[in-house]
Amino acid sequence: MTFWLDERQATREIFRIALVALPLFSIAASAGAAETVWHDGGELVRLEQQDAGSAPNAHPVRVEPAQLRRALAEIKVQDPARGSFDLFTEGQLERLAPHLATALLRAQPGEDVIFVSLGNQPYALAMQVPKVTTGRLFYSGGALNLIFGEALGIARDQDNWAPHHAHRSADYVLGERRVAARLAVTLAETAGSGIHLGRPDRTDWLVFPPGAVATNAAPPPAAAAPPAAAAPAAAAPAAAPPQAHGMSVLTVEQRLEEVEVLRRKGLITDDEAHAKRKQILDGF
Repeated sequence: MTFWLDERQATREIFRIALVALPLFSIAASAGAAETVWHDGGELVRLEQQDAGSAPNAHPVRVEPAQLRRALAEIKVQDPARGSFDLFTEGQLERLAPHLATALLRAQPGEDVIFVSLGNQPYALAMQVPKVTTGRLFYSGGALNLIFGEALGIARDQDNWAPHHAHRSADYVLGERRVAARLAVTLAETAGSGIHLGRPDRTDWLVFPPGAVATNAAPPPAAAAPPAAAAPAAAAPAAAPPQAHGMSVLTVEQRLEEVEVLRRKGLITDDEAHAKRKQILDGF
């Protein structure tokens, strides 16, 4: 049996459907607020709103991937049977560090960097057992903070981390400022590294010393008026190549991303952004 609607009825029906669907679209938009920076299989790096009631972070911040990798390599696990060993494998560090650095550069003051990392950790009888480590990374109080949600935990089914589900994290604990995570292993403080606990009672919260990771917040625009700043800007491209020679691809990519962040925030004009991008690329 076929039912026909006149134009007025059809219009009312469309509005009714729209009113019902609107809350669903709002929920979907809220759930998708997190920005995925990198996703590969069961691993990811993304930006997520920080815990409710937290003080704003000093974001965005620029960290060299190589320095971040060395800092993460200093995190050790203390095991009664095996002694002290690295929390992250070399493969994990190679995959994570560049994307964590990119995420810190994109992050806003109200956002943290979330990561999920999988690694084949040596276990009993030298078997390779896949383990998951998750955490929340942010720059606050003049230092880089890392709160773990899981450390060498049991890796879940990677099928749950298909690309279209990359925004989901319900399968893992990601770390919180307010509640301490119960880690599967004991993190050990490396002698001489300067890494210390964020709080005396929080073994899941580590703080890196300022010297371990050289960080530079995105620079504010010059206070001088545009006409006065125009003359020095013209001479900048000629001086840039000697300073930029030898930059890695990752360094160039980060500097270009920093320019784009400043442009999106309105801190520099389109023309200034174009000139700065040309300066960076000419020096590569």
